[in-house]
Amino acid sequence: MRYVELQRFQKHPEWFDKKTRSIYLPPEASRKKKRTMRERYVYLSTQGLIHVENFILYVDATPTREVLDNTLSFWGKKAGLGKISVKTFRKTWESWLVVSYPNALSLIAMSQGHTLFTAMNHYLNLPFTDEDVKEIKVRTAGWSGFRGDENVL
Repeated sequence: MRYVELQRFQKHPEWFDKKTRSIYLPPEASRKKKRTMRERYVYLSTQGLIHVENFILYVDATPTREVLDNTLSFWGKKAGLGKISVKTFRKTWESWLVVSYPNALSLIAMSQGHTLFTAMNHYLNLPFTDEDVKEIKVRTAGWSGFRGDENVL
């Protein structure tokens, strides 16, 4: 989800549904002017489910976007990774989902709040190695309850 949506979710943990492995984002969660969808469900992987539960239990406050962007940029450069920003995580996650669940492209796009065109234009056909794909599939395992080989939508 977008960082501002995460901050709003923190104030509304009732949006999380463990049974459906999702976070419901109502219209007030995102005030982005050019948003594609007024409301949506953000589906979680097995690891994501655990992290969201811990986030609800243990994180008292999130830093402002500017503070987080500056911190990530500093450490990214220091580690030789270049500029990292809050958006980096969301973009990486979507590209990983597209690699792991190619038959669920429509569902991935909707979960991210994107159109199918945006998902295909930006995240399909990225040059991951076979080794990268193996690691990515471990990290995305169980996303929305799928194995990865089912035809979805």
